[in-house]
Amino acid sequence: MAAPASPEIAGMISRLGNESFSERERASTEILAHAKKHAAEVEKSLVEGYRRSPEPEIRFRCKSILMKFYAESVGYVGVYYQNREFVNKQGERQLVVGISQIAPGSPAAQAKLQPGDVILSVNGQPVDPLEPSLDFAKRIQMLGSGRTVTLKLARAMEEIDVKVALGQRPLPLTDKEAEALFKARIQKAERELEK
Repeated sequence: MAAPASPEIAGMISRLGNESFSERERASTEILAHAKKHAAEVEKSLVEGYRRSPEPEIRFRCKSILMKFYAESVGYVGVYYQNREFVNKQGERQLVVGISQIAPGSPAAQAKLQPGDVILSVNGQPVDPLEPSLDFAKRIQMLGSGRTVTLKLARAMEEIDVKVALGQRPLPLTDKEAEALFKARIQKAERELEK
């Protein structure tokens, strides 16, 4: 079971239901600023507010703040990719993530990934063979900016591990992407709260 929110965060969250619009906006801004220093604590408190508050305005604002928080922390590699058929060392065909281009100055460029590289796994977990590109994108987004990820690559018939320090996504999320990310992250946060 999760520890209760600090009185400071609990106070900010309760102000999200204030009658004054400007006070609700101020509380939202303060919570996002506080999240820069205390991300895990604020996220847990917002998830609890979203799940348990009897006030619809607080639930709505907790969700809005979480969506902004999650959008600002989306992991970014900086590769253009697509599903690609690949023949592994055992001669088996499988669907994997093939890199077609590297964005200049991106985390991928800094880690020296190359067009033609094939991504086989992320942090030791193989990409989903049914939808490898979608699986790869979700995992990178969920890991978040500032994290380091180990990618197992196939390059010129050789398997190598490359560490990539994820950056922050340069383009804003679409509404559909933001909602999908919110659902995935809220489910993960709820599972962690239940522990």
